[in-house]
Amino acid sequence: MAHRAFSLMELLVAISIICILAALFLPTAKKMMQRAASAKCLSNMRQIGIGFHACLAENNLLIPTQRANSAGGAPPGGGQFFAQIGLYCGWPSSLPAGSNAAKNTFMHCPSHTEQAGSFSYRFSSFLIGDTTSTTSAIPNHALSYALINAPQSKVLAWEIHTTCGWPLTSSYSVGTGKWPFTPLFSEKTYTHGTSSNYLFADGHVESRSDSLANWIYWAYDR
Repeated sequence: MAHRAFSLMELLVAISIICILAALFLPTAKKMMQRAASAKCLSNMRQIGIGFHACLAENNLLIPTQRANSAGGAPPGGGQFFAQIGLYCGWPSSLPAGSNAAKNTFMHCPSHTEQAGSFSYRFSSFLIGDTTSTTSAIPNHALSYALINAPQSKVLAWEIHTTCGWPLTSSYSVGTGKWPFTPLFSEKTYTHGTSSNYLFADGHVESRSDSLANWIYWAYDR
């Protein structure tokens, strides 16, 4: 039996149908990918929260401080904040710092496409004392978790989707990339479509579509 050749019109109709189906499918596929990346990011933050509370439990509820120029030290007195809680959530003992150090680890969000291996989360200096900073809320001592008013509403970590070589605790610096950066944000481009993820001081995580610009989310005594 001879095969009938497709006419040009039939071919154009077939191509048009394929294009229509692709146009219908692509937004759905994009949303599915965004949801999967957000779920992975939330899982990352939960792991950080578990490490944070395990560290608190072994150190009389004192939140480890941040010392940007120190490579380690026994909590809660010295060393990097994350170097201390990292011991409790599976971070490599070498604790490398650099633009690609977070690649394939729980410190990198899949939606952080601006820098494939960069740290995706920044910790709040309103809860973490930074002895090298003049803008830190608690410049010279560790804060007791017991002093945090309503820890379920205080942000411990949030997403910073730009090139970040180390998850330093910074209150006021704003960068470039996706929102949010800090309490004093400069842009509003959500990291997961219409929302961004937050880790709160009590250990729970949320995907939020609001700005969290009110200081009740940041200042430990509000």
